Amino acid sequence: MLTAVFLPKPRHKGTARFIALIPARNEEANLRRLLPDLVRQADEVIVFDDDSEDGTGKVAADLGATLISYHGGPPSGWRGKNWACHNLLEYAKKTDVDWFVLIDADAQVTGDISAALSRADKEATLVTGIPTLQEGAGWEPLLGAWSPWLILSSCPFWLVELSGHRRPHFANGQFMAWRSSSLDDFDPYVEVKHQVLEDVGIGRLLAKKRRKTSVLNLTKILKVRMYETGSDAWKGYLKNSVHVLGPGPSTYAVGLLFFALAVLAVSSIWLYLISVGAMLAAMLTVKRTVWPALFAPLVLAIAGLSFITSDIKWRRGDLEWKGRNVSQ
Repeated sequence: MLTAVFLPKPRHKGTARFIALIPARNEEANLRRLLPDLVRQADEVIVFDDDSEDGTGKVAADLGATLISYHGGPPSGWRGKNWACHNLLEYAKKTDVDWFVLIDADAQVTGDISAALSRADKEATLVTGIPTLQEGAGWEPLLGAWSPWLILSSCPFWLVELSGHRRPHFANGQFMAWRSSSLDDFDPYVEVKHQVLEDVGIGRLLAKKRRKTSVLNLTKILKVRMYETGSDAWKGYLKNSVHVLGPGPSTYAVGLLFFALAVLAVSSIWLYLISVGAMLAAMLTVKRTVWPALFAPLVLAIAGLSFITSDIKWRRGDLEWKGRNVSQ
């Protein structure tokens, strides 16, 4: 069941006018950090409360957001986040702004989003990029080091921008700004509704449709803490890792490749230094703590273990996230 409470208020309008859209399930604490600065910048902030079991909806309304509440879980064939993003865009399309900006609830605004959007390619359908990735507690920095390293190795945004290439097969679901005029005949979340890594699917979809993507350095305007603890990080990466390539031989091959690289880096000082340097560059780019780079071979082994274990657990159908089984 879908209900909405509209609380539109006049917002400060910057260089580019935008509505901020937030899919949220059990995000009460994160919304307290995100909404105050975001509400001051956006023309409107809309939160989709996906059957939360905490005070997500109340916090959103109290802090000035428009609230959409949904109960009963996503329809058959849909993933929860994709269903939330689809509905958020449907509501946003009723307004007259330049951009619809989807932001994860665990983000915090640290700069001028409107100014960043004004720098985007004039023909871009989507603006995305990498924010500052904050580390969590305990072993989270070590467990999470392989993700930015892998992303930036495959799609370094500074080279993408310098090259002028606008179909990079890349999108980051933590920040996805859709040009409003480009969605008149296009609903991206319907086309990837069943995919766990919707941003990976959308990146590939846009490239296939030959629509332009602007990949920006977002580290000065947004920071994200994906996981609070090492335990959360491990569960989160098991949920996602297999879907980078899809279940099957390719995922196992990548996992084994990471193990092989880890062994070689331990046995060769030159490969060790190269792996440390590459990982150090990634950590500095996303402004994470750099000490995990010294353990680059171990980080590679963790990545390999994550890929293979993720595939096994998805096949067994026993992966849960935020109280839902996500592997069925």
